[in-house]
Amino acid sequence: IDNFKENITCSFLLSEFNTILREDDDLRHKLEVYEQATNIDSEESLVDLKKDYTLTLLRYWLFIMKLRDICNTNFTTILYFFSEDCRECPMQGFYLSYYKRKEKDKIMVFAIQSDIGLPIVDSLVLNFNITTFPTIIINEKDKYVGLRDKDSLLNILCSHDFSLSFCNGTIVNKTISLPDKYISCLLYTSPSP
Repeated sequence: IDNFKENITCSFLLSEFNTILREDDDLRHKLEVYEQATNIDSEESLVDLKKDYTLTLLRYWLFIMKLRDICNTNFTTILYFFSEDCRECPMQGFYLSYYKRKEKDKIMVFAIQSDIGLPIVDSLVLNFNITTFPTIIINEKDKYVGLRDKDSLLNILCSHDFSLSFCNGTIVNKTISLPDKYISCLLYTSPSP
């Protein structure tokens, strides 16, 4: 009976997951179109849309954590914290998008604009002690501060899940040492100015 309940719960969660995924895609598309429009009605409308998108992402993230716990799914979650005025953040978003496209069903990236004025985001920033951007948190455990280039990100991702397709044959070093000057966030980041 417990196995039956678990199967029904997992089926329901997977169904809801697909609904949230569609909502995320719709909001991300609206945000991209709206931000690229030359005649934006008001900055306030754009900020409201960004807030809606961020809340949808966080709902999606919570769902993924529930799926991982209850249904024993194998997702790698990445919370990507960025700020509007961060010069390195668009490049970090680009690298994360690259790996997300390669493993769209296994890597879940949640781009969280930290300076958007949402209490839940402020709580996450405080909880994960985010003080520098970009910062990524993998599987709610490991924190990586500062821009991580494509190769560094490859090593980080493979150290968390060697079954990712791009990890085949990769030599992974769990701890990556970088000089202090290099140690200093469905994915959307604001375009570069």
